[in-house]
Order: sequence, then C-alpha cells, then structure tokens
Amino acid sequence: MATGLLAVAYGAVNVKDYLFYKRGMSFTIPDRFKPWIFRRGRAIRDGRRSLAAVTGLTAAMALGVSLLELPCTAGLPVVWTGLLRANAVAGAEFVGLLGVYLLVYLLDELVLFTWW
Repeated sequence: MATGLLAVAYGAVNVKDYLFYKRGMSFTIPDRFKPWIFRRGRAIRDGRRSLAAVTGLTAAMALGVSLLELPCTAGLPVVWTGLLRANAVAGAEFVGLLGVYLLVYLLDELVLFTWW
C-alpha cells in the first residue's frame, strides 16, 4: 500500500513538472549541482576512480533499486498463489495458472528482449 501511494505521489509530481516546469516541488536536478555531477561522472568514465569505488557504488545502487522493487516482484506472486490456494486449485491446474501468470508478468520483457 505504501509503495503504491509513493508511486502515485511521484507520478503526480512528474505530471506537475511536465505542465509547470521548475515551479514548486520538483524531482529535477538543480542547475547548480549539474557541473559537480558531470565532473564526477566523467571521472568515473575516464578511469580516474578506482575499480573498487566504482564497483561499490554500483552495488549500492543495485541494492537500493532491489529494495524498492521487492514489493512488486515478491508481492504479486504471493497474492496470486494465495488466491489459487484459497480457491483449492492444485496440481496441474495450479502449475498451468501459475505459468499463465508468469507469462503475463514477464510479457513486457519477452517482447523487449525478443525484438531488440
């Protein structure tokens, strides 16, 4: 529930940014921080940062993204299997319906990676 509310709030701010750019609350990066960010990015790109630092930062970012995505990737399959069990679906029918769910759940990835 909290993740959904957070997503709606984030979406509302992004719509506001589209309609009223840089007025009020915004998730855009302020212009005064951009040179610093670009310098740091170029330092990483040009190899002026150690491999350990780049690896550590990449792992930290991956961990953060994984924590944010966890409710979506774990929550929906748990609800789906709970619905199947609550309706006494078992055996081959359970496996078949789980397969249908996984197909729908992964359809966007299948389309994206099949055509690209």
